[in-house]
Amino acid sequence: MACDGIPHWCSSAAVTRRPTSTHLRDCAIGMSIARRWSTPARSRSAARPRSVSLWSLQVPLPVIEGTHVMKEFPIPVVTLGPGSQTVEAGPECLEMPTDMNVYRVPQLDIESDAVLSKAVCAQLGELLERMRRHGYSRTQAVRLDLLGLELETLDALSDAFGEGEVSVLLQDDDGETRIQETAFAGVWRVLRQDADGTRIEDAIEACAIPPRVIRMARAGTTGELPETALPEGAMNSPAVLSELKSASAASADGAPAHVINLTLLPLTPPDLQFLGASLGAGTAKLLSRGYGKCRITSTALRDTWWVQYFNGMDKLILNTLEVVDIPEVALAAEEDWRDSLERMHDLIGVLSAH
Repeated sequence: MACDGIPHWCSSAAVTRRPTSTHLRDCAIGMSIARRWSTPARSRSAARPRSVSLWSLQVPLPVIEGTHVMKEFPIPVVTLGPGSQTVEAGPECLEMPTDMNVYRVPQLDIESDAVLSKAVCAQLGELLERMRRHGYSRTQAVRLDLLGLELETLDALSDAFGEGEVSVLLQDDDGETRIQETAFAGVWRVLRQDADGTRIEDAIEACAIPPRVIRMARAGTTGELPETALPEGAMNSPAVLSELKSASAASADGAPAHVINLTLLPLTPPDLQFLGASLGAGTAKLLSRGYGKCRITSTALRDTWWVQYFNGMDKLILNTLEVVDIPEVALAAEEDWRDSLERMHDLIGVLSAH
């Protein structure tokens, strides 16, 4: 028993944990007994038993430092339903091209003119016969001269050929040569004009790509590049340039391409600036408008090309340098060549029926 008449198990000093309902009950009983035993003998017999309220005893309850009336609830309450959870960001994907050029039979205005239709069929038939006899080639072209045709026949023939995916611009001291692939893969329209716009050359060439593209691209190149100052911040571009020079010296017609994927290399903007300044600008530019865009540009280093791929938003997605006589992406494939033979035969059949 404690000195104040309260049992020791009910004293605040003896409590070592949070009070429970059992502790409070025991304290109440103990204090009730203490009050009854402390009453004088003469009044104990007259004392009426009554219920004792713990809250009316004016005895301070045991307090444990750092405790609270309610227990902590460490698990957060999370509601359910839309908006209750954090929405994670979705996957980020590159923009993909939304347009692609496909072949469509040209809608000609010559079907009602039998004479004009016959003239166009004659030109197409002659070209088709030469293509079948010659076959597919990367180095030699089947040529059909258009310079002597009448303007009306030339316009109708241009409508029949249409426009394909690849455009070429060649520059030299004598001017520009423009080459446009027709709707028939492997069949190219070659046009050269003077400063006054007069046609100097106008022809159809059927092959993987007109041989003059390789010839004129090489004409504006050199085997040695001038020294270029290395800009501040450039790190890996000198090694890339050295590799390009070695590959260029070993390049040959028809050899596999030596490709350096700049997109995957740790190159800084000064590195790319140094490569562009060192390689210089060439004389050939090609643009392919197939699934997305591909820009091909020759450099001043022999058989070295920039080949850059862009998505539908005109954003660069792949940047490469290729050492080859002509990048493969610019060539018409042999399967496309065969397909062009069939479609040209079908077109001649349609025009001949009118």
